[in-house]
Amino acid sequence: MVTDKVSATNPGSVVTIENDGERFKHAFFSFGACLLGFKHGCRPLLFIDGTHLLAKYGGILLGATAKDGNEGLFHVAFAIVDNENDENWTWFLTTLREALYGKDTYDKIIAFISDRSKGLVNAIARVFLSSPHGYCLQHLEANFMKTNSGLGKAFANAMLGSNRQNCECDGARCIRMWQSPSTPGLKRHDIYQFKLMNMLAERREQCNNWGTHLCPEIRKKVEQIVDESHFLRVGRSTDDTYEVIDNNNNAVGLQSRSGSCRRWEVHGLPCKHACVAIMQIDTNIHSYVADYFTVEWYHRAYANPISPVPDSDKPSDENRQLRLRPLISMKQSGRLRRERIGSQAFDVRELHCSQCREIEGGLLTLTVLVLLSGWLLTFYFLGSLDVLLPSHILLTIGGVIFHTSAWYNFPLHRIEKYTGDISEPKDLDV
Repeated sequence: MVTDKVSATNPGSVVTIENDGERFKHAFFSFGACLLGFKHGCRPLLFIDGTHLLAKYGGILLGATAKDGNEGLFHVAFAIVDNENDENWTWFLTTLREALYGKDTYDKIIAFISDRSKGLVNAIARVFLSSPHGYCLQHLEANFMKTNSGLGKAFANAMLGSNRQNCECDGARCIRMWQSPSTPGLKRHDIYQFKLMNMLAERREQCNNWGTHLCPEIRKKVEQIVDESHFLRVGRSTDDTYEVIDNNNNAVGLQSRSGSCRRWEVHGLPCKHACVAIMQIDTNIHSYVADYFTVEWYHRAYANPISPVPDSDKPSDENRQLRLRPLISMKQSGRLRRERIGSQAFDVRELHCSQCREIEGGLLTLTVLVLLSGWLLTFYFLGSLDVLLPSHILLTIGGVIFHTSAWYNFPLHRIEKYTGDISEPKDLDV
């Protein structure tokens, strides 16, 4: 079996392929190097996401992705299922829990971030009983924009500032882009394995050239925070406790690594209040950054390589005991799409007046209503006549043409320019 060969070449890997007798049902893949890298080199935070596969037989790709010490995506596990429902989410998370906690002493409580769809919320609550579950900022922003147009990004920046990218989950979509839409079923596993193997090797070699305590991206963030702390006032209570004043009074505890603004505890990086307090004791601020962001932990995340699985070690078609039929999918009419349909909350085309080019969202609806009312009145007049004469027909045609041309050349939203205060000059370039 392919699962046995993958486990033999990559010890610690979890590969599960399930079927209902004749047809493929779902598959789970997690390499041993990725599991060990997450446990020993990443913070206990997973982004859970699902996305449609652009392939002949369709399907859904489920993914569990972490963040490494340099704010890069670290893919822990993925699965291929037929539908994104409560049953499949429960199966995926149950298999993921067994892969993480089953054969190791890993005991950290994992926090989850997702779009909090109904099936996923219920599945996480059942499988990971004590794990916190937060919103993915990208989906929260999209929902916010539906009722508050143009304020989505402002809302996100106000809530999280520069840390907003840590609350967005796009791991499954990144994995999906690794394969061609024409890639059949389980052949995707070979592509994912090849891409992950190269990614781990490149990042492992890259970090060998870092001669610092913190990862490069984290160093930039700390420097930015230090720049923001130069104009704060600080007072000392004890060697460990300080009061920092900006617009508010903030308490900082250096030994407990905490502050009243709570940014230090949430982000793992000293906030600006903590930085100005640390500078009072002439200590390197980098030593107060969480271990997850150090180069040492980054080395741990990518220390274990993914080994190739040669075709010679895989069972051939002639020796295969079970031939699985693909997922059942509803074939759509028309040409096969190569790109995903974007969300309706983004890139909405605005309506412009054909005369003055002003933005007017309700112009088309109002114009159509007025046109219809004019046409109805004209035809009502025509139907009330006892004798239909050629002049009546010409009058009807003329009325329709008049209403259409009048409202086309005189947009509704420009009426206010003629009905406003006459003492105020107006620019009427009709």
